[in-house]
Amino acid sequence: MSRPLTERRVVEDQFGSCPACGSAGQYGNVYKTHFFYCAEHRLTWSPGSNLMSSWRDEETEDWRAPWEQVRSYRTVDGFGERAPGAPLEEQITFAELMPEDSAGR
Repeated sequence: MSRPLTERRVVEDQFGSCPACGSAGQYGNVYKTHFFYCAEHRLTWSPGSNLMSSWRDEETEDWRAPWEQVRSYRTVDGFGERAPGAPLEEQITFAELMPEDSAGR
């Protein structure tokens, strides 16, 4: 059962969780930035960049699918501190997440 988004949760997952259901979610990378998301509640959160090395084995094409998955999801901090904000695509673009030299990557 989903919890109201305004109800604070104790999060035990080191990368945060969905404030609606407590799920640790799935994740994908866009360059060095990691995005976790809950598809059921259409929420996304980013614990930061370069925390996991998985992005190093990926190419630009690999980053587009996770971006398309989360770009319209509402952002939360994943630790119960903030109600959902604007959709991610209104805050940052795919191009802004990419390094300037990504064409050669």
